[in-house]
Amino acid sequence: MDVALLTLLVVLVIMVIVLLIIGSMFTVKQWERTAVLRFGKIVRMAEPGLNFRVPLVESTYPVDMRMQSIRLDKQFTITKDNISVGIDAVVFMKVEDPQKTILAIEDYKDGVMKYTQTSMRDVIGKYNSMNSWKTEKKWH
Repeated sequence: MDVALLTLLVVLVIMVIVLLIIGSMFTVKQWERTAVLRFGKIVRMAEPGLNFRVPLVESTYPVDMRMQSIRLDKQFTITKDNISVGIDAVVFMKVEDPQKTILAIEDYKDGVMKYTQTSMRDVIGKYNSMNSWKTEKKWH
């Protein structure tokens, strides 16, 4: 009975160790950078490839470093002469500093989208409707 109990205990310990090792490994894709957070604080930025973390203590937060496009739905804004204009737009963005992106704003894609919408309304609001057709080439 003691040998069977000891064998069961050894098997359980080995299984726990294997699960901890598997749980500590993670991969970072070539186009990503991943922040490793220990209790919510960034301790390092993981580079592409196989990486390790302390299970149950450290978590990961990946950031896509590729050029991304965000399509903005039709925005209706008012020109200087009170004419309503509908505008479609596409925003291209690329993360330069993943650590700053994680720390500075909760949802960076949503922030870029809202900033673009506000800027678009501001720019269109400075033009008369007739002048906007003449200066359209400036916006491209």
